[in-house]
Amino acid sequence: RQKLAFYLLNYARQQGGTLLTLDRTIQELSEYLGVQRPSLSRTLKELNDRGILRYDQGRVHIPDPGKLKALLDES
Repeated sequence: RQKLAFYLLNYARQQGGTLLTLDRTIQELSEYLGVQRPSLSRTLKELNDRGILRYDQGRVHIPDPGKLKALLDES
């Protein structure tokens, strides 16, 4: 979760907003982050279910970046 949160927050900062179209497929992103694709998919679903982000077919909306930032502080 922390790797994904860090990636998404940096990507959002680069793109200048919180409505993003990912520049990588889930497979490419999992390889980039060094995690298994099923684990990344589960994490995206979990964060979506918790309302931390909205993910749908390569598009991500981060309604409250503070909630995503809070994941960086988890151990």
